[in-house]
Amino acid sequence: MHDETPMDGVPGRLTDRQEAFVREYLVDMNATAAYKRAGYKPKSDEAAGAASARLLGNVRVSKAVAALCKKLAEKTMMTAEEAWQEVACIAKADIGDILDFTGESVKLRPANEIPASVRRAIQSVKVRRYIEGKGEDAREVELIEFRLWSKPEMLVARLKALGELNKPVSDILGTHIQVHTMQVCTTPALNQLPDQSDQTNERNGRILGS
Repeated sequence: MHDETPMDGVPGRLTDRQEAFVREYLVDMNATAAYKRAGYKPKSDEAAGAASARLLGNVRVSKAVAALCKKLAEKTMMTAEEAWQEVACIAKADIGDILDFTGESVKLRPANEIPASVRRAIQSVKVRRYIEGKGEDAREVELIEFRLWSKPEMLVARLKALGELNKPVSDILGTHIQVHTMQVCTTPALNQLPDQSDQTNERNGRILGS
């Protein structure tokens, strides 16, 4: 099967997987993840990172990314100024507007106290509830996990646009953009988080509420 099919509105010709990579890359700007979601089968994340960097360095692929970005921007009717305002919300977000550090222990602020500009810096929120203990000691525990968009990536993007940086963003940050995860337990007097397999990411931040 011939794997050379053109992307609509994009100069040059891309393979099916290259087209998939371009679309997946624009989902979260994570080249390593986009490379794997596009159907490539790297032996490791390091190999995926190196290969995705090469793809982004491909002239046709980079033009396709730019063209599709423009096309999506026109469809969503978002101006450059509006896009930069969103970037600014992420770059300037203060975790203190989400978590309350004024007491002896860290607490999650009430949802209605979190500013709209800071909410834009939150990628996702997940609420988990489970029963801890047995019998009369059993109680429901609520664990809130939220993921933040990458502040360093947004700061570098703004600096680059201001002419402060000469290197491409991917050269400075690498092709893998870290998304920071925080977990907050809203149940009083909980001393430790549950031992769950999906909480083993070494980069996850774990903060207990009082």
